[in-house]
Amino acid sequence: MTFEVYCLNYLGIKKNKNKIVTCKRRSDTFCNVFKQLLIMSKFNNNFYYSIAPEFVTLFKDEFNIPNIDIHLKEHLFLIDDTFSNFIDEYRINKMYRLTLESSQIFNEFYSENVQVLNNNNKDIYLKLFGERSSNYLEKKWIQKRKYIEEGRYFVYIEQNEIAAYSFISDIDNGGANLVVVTLPKFRKKGYGKAVVTESVKWCFNNNILPIYLVDQSNLASIKLAKSLGFQEMAEEIIVTINK
Repeated sequence: MTFEVYCLNYLGIKKNKNKIVTCKRRSDTFCNVFKQLLIMSKFNNNFYYSIAPEFVTLFKDEFNIPNIDIHLKEHLFLIDDTFSNFIDEYRINKMYRLTLESSQIFNEFYSENVQVLNNNNKDIYLKLFGERSSNYLEKKWIQKRKYIEEGRYFVYIEQNEIAAYSFISDIDNGGANLVVVTLPKFRKKGYGKAVVTESVKWCFNNNILPIYLVDQSNLASIKLAKSLGFQEMAEEIIVTINK
């Protein structure tokens, strides 16, 4: 699958149709944490706007699509001005959506410190949440059950601690969103790169396009992605609220 096919399907946009569309996916929870009410995606020299059904009419009534040459920051202000007319609390961020379409560079990579998250390393993983009740910790574990059962959650273990982890959170329209976290004291050691590599391999082994969505201000994460061959495919502005 090409990035263009994935992205247009993910946004709910058909070729040669309206550039502002309603998409039910925008009303669903993303990463089990928040909702992306609007995604403005710029690629192939076009702007595409994918909006939750409850806001699409209001947005169309008040928003005019700007010239393609507009600076992304100015574009953000236009969307911000529009959304502020009908919702009070939300976040708005400039993002990059990256991908890569070949798994060749990953075939020979292996690190014995990277493990699939499972019951054998459960106690080590739950240390991430500090001293909490057993009931609280079990709920955290259950929240990850689907990722664990499908073998798509990877951890880097160093000195009996989780140093970094990566997992595939959402799978939509043939693309999979990658999440990566490296704990502060373990940064700049390549651990994040190691766990993301395993997530990428999982995607290709399951015929899914790996998608790396990252805030444009997160330079370290962008550098990590590009070191693995990811390429910037789209600039985006995303409006989110907590679920």
